[in-house]
Amino acid sequence: MDAIINIDNAIKLLNYTYQLTLQLIDDWQSVGPEGKTLLKECELFEVIIKDVKNKPHLPITEILASVDKTLNSTNDMITQFLERDKKQRASTFGTITWKVKRVYLAHDYRATFKSTSAHLEASKKKIEDTLRLSAIVSKPTIHWYRDDMPNHESFLFWKEMCGEDLQAKEGNTWDLFVKNYQMKYGVDWNDDITERIRRVACSGGGSGLTIAGYICLIKLCDFPLNLEKLPTLMDSHATVSAQTRMEVAKMVNELITYYSTREMRDLIVAIFTWFKDTDKHDKVAWQERANEWARQLMNNRGKKYDELDEEGRLVEQVDMARRTYSFFFQRYMVVFKIGQLSKEMFAEVDFPGKARMYEFINYVRPLDHANYHIVIHGDPSEWIAKQPKVYTFLEDFIATEKRAKRLAKEKALKAAANQSSRQENDLSNVVASVAVTNPSSHDAKVEISSTDI
Repeated sequence: MDAIINIDNAIKLLNYTYQLTLQLIDDWQSVGPEGKTLLKECELFEVIIKDVKNKPHLPITEILASVDKTLNSTNDMITQFLERDKKQRASTFGTITWKVKRVYLAHDYRATFKSTSAHLEASKKKIEDTLRLSAIVSKPTIHWYRDDMPNHESFLFWKEMCGEDLQAKEGNTWDLFVKNYQMKYGVDWNDDITERIRRVACSGGGSGLTIAGYICLIKLCDFPLNLEKLPTLMDSHATVSAQTRMEVAKMVNELITYYSTREMRDLIVAIFTWFKDTDKHDKVAWQERANEWARQLMNNRGKKYDELDEEGRLVEQVDMARRTYSFFFQRYMVVFKIGQLSKEMFAEVDFPGKARMYEFINYVRPLDHANYHIVIHGDPSEWIAKQPKVYTFLEDFIATEKRAKRLAKEKALKAAANQSSRQENDLSNVVASVAVTNPSSHDAKVEISSTDI
C-alpha cells in the first residue's frame, strides 16, 4: 500500500501548495507570474496523480518521494514569504511603498517557484510515460505482489532472480531459486532440506515454482528463510495443502469482494451509458463510438474536472472504468493461472462467469483499441499483436468451456442412447423368452381340445 499512501500524501501536499499559492497571487497578478505557473502545474499534476490511484503497483515511488520533498521545501518557503509579507504590511506606511517593497520581497522566491514548477512538470512527464508504457504492455509484474510479501528483501530477491517477470525467462524457476538463494546467503542445503522447501513452494508434487508458491514459502518461513519453521517430510503435504488453499482462497475472495463494490458498479454503468444508443450488432458503429470517446478524452486534457460539461465528465469516468475493469480481469487471469486449486475455487463460486467475460471483451476492448491508436498513437495494424493478453486468455477460456460442455452433452446423449438401446434389448429378450416358454402350454391345450371332440 506504500504507493497509495504516497499518492495520498502527494495530493494533500499539492492542495496545500495550491491554497498557499492562491494567497500568494491573490492580489499580485503583475508580480507573481511564477506563482501563477506553479498554481497551474499543481492542478495538472493532481489530475494525473489521481489516475495513478487505480494502479498502485506502478514503479513510481521514487518519483512521488521526490515530489514530496520538493513540495515540502516549497511550502516552507511560501509560508516564510507570507509571514514576511505580513510583517511588511504591519511595518510599512503607505500602500505604494508597501507594494514596492513587496516586489523586492517576492524576487527572492521566484527562482524557487519556477524550479518547483519545472520539477512538477518533469515528474508529470515521467508518470505519463509510465502510464503509457503500462497501457501498451498490460503485463502483470512482480510489483503486483509486492504488498503480499513479508518484507522488501524478499521482493528484491525475486526481482534479482526474475526481473519484473513472474517466472524465470530461461530455465526452471525452482532450480534458479535454489541456486541463487544458496549463493546469496552462503548456505548449503542438503537433500532433506531442499525437498522440504520444494514441498512447500511447489504445488502438485512437481518442481514448478510460481509466484504464489514463493509467497506461500516466505510467509511460512519469513525471509531470509527460517528453516526451523519448515514442516517435516512426514507432514509437509498436509501443511502445504492447508496453507496454499488459504492463500488462494484469500486472492479469490478479494476479487469477488472488489467486483461487488458500489465503486465498481458505478464505473461499469458509466461504460454502459456511453454505448447505450449504439447498436452492438453493428461492429463498425460500435468501434466508432469508442473512437469518439478517445477523441473527446484528448480534448479534455489540461482541463480541470469542474470545467468539463456532462459528457466530458462521462468521458473521464469511462476512462477510469476502462482501466479499472481491465486491471480486474488481468488480476483474475494471474490468480487463475496459479494452478488447479485456483481453477477449482473459481468453478465452485461460478465467478466471474462467461457473461461478465463477454461483457468485458465487447465493451472494453473497443475502448482499449481506440486508446491505443488515438490517444497513444499506436499503429492500428499492430493492435492484434500488442493488445492486452487478457483478451486472448478470456477468449481461449470461453472456447474451452464451450468445447467441454459440448463434449459433455455429446457424452450424455451417447450414454442415454446406449441406455435406451440396452433397455430395448432387455425388453426384446424378455418377449423372446416369453414366446419360447408359452407355446408348449398352448399346444397342450389344443391337443386336449381335439381329444375331447
